[in-house]
Amino acid sequence: MFLFFLNCFTDGAVTLPVNSVKAQQQRTVPFSCTITGESFEAWVTPAKPARPGRPAIPSERIPASQTEFVNRRKISVSGDTYELTIADVTVEDGGEYICEGSVGSAVFTLQVDCKCKLCLLKAGLSK
Repeated sequence: MFLFFLNCFTDGAVTLPVNSVKAQQQRTVPFSCTITGESFEAWVTPAKPARPGRPAIPSERIPASQTEFVNRRKISVSGDTYELTIADVTVEDGGEYICEGSVGSAVFTLQVDCKCKLCLLKAGLSK
């Protein structure tokens, strides 16, 4: 007698409703991803390199369990959708955020509207 085992693997997917958003400073910005066929690991914040007078900022992993604001960030979960909310957005919040699943991931870009001279100086975009 022969036994055959059939392994069924479902294709997992990490999707974003939009790939980028431009936000104004001091606003609260939510963005989300949907994960199917695999588990959510974390939203990962962008790392920032050191600049004159400012140390490097390492990326942070924000797990689904962070449902209260910590460092102005929190996660909301509804079914397969994982929403990252950032309160009081600053220029330093801009960059590429990664929605990380157990197998795949998707990259979301947050652009922060920065028009004043002081804001540009803080971001290192003007002299």
